[in-house]
Amino acid sequence: MTSTWITVGGLALTAFVALVAIRPRWFATWRVARHHGPDDVSGYTRLGDASPGSVRLLYGVLAGFFLVATFVVRGWAVADERCDVARSVYDSARDQDGWREAAEAEGMSLTTQQRSGSRSWTTHTLTRAGQPVASWSDAGGGWRFECGG
Repeated sequence: MTSTWITVGGLALTAFVALVAIRPRWFATWRVARHHGPDDVSGYTRLGDASPGSVRLLYGVLAGFFLVATFVVRGWAVADERCDVARSVYDSARDQDGWREAAEAEGMSLTTQQRSGSRSWTTHTLTRAGQPVASWSDAGGGWRFECGG
């Protein structure tokens, strides 16, 4: 859900900045205060005082930056949401059957790899659409949870 808000907000900001780049004359009366200190406003600069070409260039670069930043931050939010879901699957049970049921309830699949012998261990990997989301293992004693596969 957070990723949706980030996408909508980022695209709205990008669209607005792109509109300024496309139609700089519409925003020619906007003013930006010049500060020389925290409480020292020395004057204002109107957006219309700059040439339309320089406004287009500046705001075009800003729009591109906001577009890229929107999808980078959205990617972080999606990964964080996936990790939260994976952690809830891990926390929901303490055995393979419970983890498998919780994974299926979340639309994920759980694969298990076991090694037996003098140094036996079990690793569980949680995947969604074939991509690893998280894993946990008892290698070295005690369960260790890792997000990201």
